[in-house]
Amino acid sequence: MRGDDALGAKLGSDGKIRIIKVESKSRVKLDKGTVAEARKGLARNDELPSPQSLAQFAERLLSTSDSDVGEAVLTLQLQEGIRSDHVDHLMFLFTSSDPSKYVTADLEAYGGSVSQLTITLRVQGHQEFIRDAYEKVIFGGP
Repeated sequence: MRGDDALGAKLGSDGKIRIIKVESKSRVKLDKGTVAEARKGLARNDELPSPQSLAQFAERLLSTSDSDVGEAVLTLQLQEGIRSDHVDHLMFLFTSSDPSKYVTADLEAYGGSVSQLTITLRVQGHQEFIRDAYEKVIFGGP
């Protein structure tokens, strides 16, 4: 079963729910193909979060201080259905390289109706950063 890399949601001041579908990619050298891969993930399921991922996400929220957000997501999903005007996309890229020309081309070529946001985190020691982060999680430390 294919899911979404990450989902987020919030209730606006108008009481309406906004859902963000996130596709993330990490490569030392991030190229056009990787950006295309991320776009393919965002485009999956008619650009909407998969029903399974969204239901699981909302159910997990029910046991947190954000239970009102979980209830709003489930209510929307069951009563109206999720539409593109409820959803935003985030392409999160983690790399050592500069993929800005590929990201710009991707955003310019996008013809859908879902709002788009990209974040690129560039770290020169990409692999070392990941290794160090995992070691700190596994072994603890500052």
